[in-house]
Parts: sequence; structure tokens; C-alpha cells
Amino acid sequence: MIESKASTVELHDMDEEALRQLIDFIYTGQLTINSNLSHALLTTASMLQLNSVKDACAKYGLKFTEKANV
Repeated sequence: MIESKASTVELHDMDEEALRQLIDFIYTGQLTINSNLSHALLTTASMLQLNSVKDACAKYGLKFTEKANV
């Protein structure tokens, strides 16, 4: 594969800040979810199969879910 010989890997359709946060999470185990980044974190975590982050994002989203906005 070309990727194995390249010094860089291109990741498409990922939010840059969300990816930075997820890399930090992988190294530190700490993640801060806020309303500005929650959707991008969920999408990027899903692409990277980071299930614990997906669960945390879903739980965060439930805090803002009401009957009126479902």
C-alpha cells in the first residue's frame, strides 16, 4: 500500500479540532465535550471506532434533549 511508504497519512472528512481532541484523549484519557464540538467529536470518534467517546458524546447530547426538540 502507498500509505505504508508515505511519511504522512491524509484523513478526509474529519474536523481538525475534533481530531486534535481525540488524539489528546488517546494519550491522556481526558476529553472535554462542549456544544461547539460535540457533533464533530461524535462523527470523528465513529470513524475511528472510539466507542467510549461515542458513548460520552451521546450522553452529552441527551442533557439537551427535551420533548419539545425531539
